[in-house]
Amino acid sequence: MRLDIRVLDEEPDKKDWEEIWAPFLKPREVKVYQALRRGNREIDLSVLASEIGIRASAIEQVIERLEAVGLLEIHDEA
Repeated sequence: MRLDIRVLDEEPDKKDWEEIWAPFLKPREVKVYQALRRGNREIDLSVLASEIGIRASAIEQVIERLEAVGLLEIHDEA
C-alpha cells in the first residue's frame, strides 16, 4: 500500500515533545513518527516496515493513530 504522508506541524521542540506528545504515544508510535518526519514523503508501507523493523500492518495502525491525534495527514494512494 502506498500512502502520501504529510507531517502537519513543525517538529516539536524537546520540551513540547516531552510534555505534550511523549505521555500519549507508545514507543512504536514514536519510532514510526520519527521515520516519517525524516521522509515527509510518499511511502510504501512494506519499504518503511523493512527500514524500521515493524510489520506493515502495525505501521498502518500507528499511522492511523498519528493522524487521529493530529500529527499526520494521509492521502491514500492505493
